[in-house]
Amino acid sequence: MHSPVRQRRVLCRIWLSAALLAATGFAGCMHEPIVSPQQLTDLLQGRESYHSPLGHPLHITGTVGEFRGSHYHFGLDISTYDALGRPVYAVREGSIIRLMYQRYGIGYAIWIQHQDGLVSLYGHLREFAPAIRNHPVLAPYQEAMLQRREFVASLHPETIQVARGQYIAHSGESGIGPHHLHFELQDGRTRINPLLHGMPYVDQEVPVLQYVVLQPASPVARINGQFRDVRVDLQLDQKQERLHVYKIRRPVP
Repeated sequence: MHSPVRQRRVLCRIWLSAALLAATGFAGCMHEPIVSPQQLTDLLQGRESYHSPLGHPLHITGTVGEFRGSHYHFGLDISTYDALGRPVYAVREGSIIRLMYQRYGIGYAIWIQHQDGLVSLYGHLREFAPAIRNHPVLAPYQEAMLQRREFVASLHPETIQVARGQYIAHSGESGIGPHHLHFELQDGRTRINPLLHGMPYVDQEVPVLQYVVLQPASPVARINGQFRDVRVDLQLDQKQERLHVYKIRRPVP
């Protein structure tokens, strides 16, 4: 998870084969246009919007698809402003289909299946809401839940139903990482970006790119004759700053 900052700096990782390095131009990472509150309202017309998973304006510190060294990040990291125990809410009506505790991973987590088949995931929780934790079907897992012992409870749909906006847990720091809420939308084995699927969030900050990393696209590809990653530092083109055009700061090594 990235620490909150006033102006986010986004690192884009681009895979290019050695052949592409011969190109004279360079296409930087593109960001989506800023969406105004009115545009967001128009976008959500005719579809059920999502309730905020936290009870305050969302501050997103990690996004879907970020490269995390050995894997891609599957969801959103949402700041809890260094606080423990903030209420976490179901984003839509549905049924809890799984609860778990994973010490070196997602920590305490809840999966909710919604009527359209999508599943929302809430991770790194401090504890489950009493109405959920004390449900009779979870009696065999009570000791594990209280003592932070690893468990997985898979439930039949409709066993524990929740309403849109229902309090389901407290935010925490369980698993790996500092205090924050990890939130995902899943369609089977496919992860969906909640920001493109009705999540109530308006991003008014333009990303600032610092560098890209060129990486061989296959075992036989080379970058300037070598099989290695190459970092390319970027800087805004002052003449085209309003268009967010970047140029390479120095020749590719």
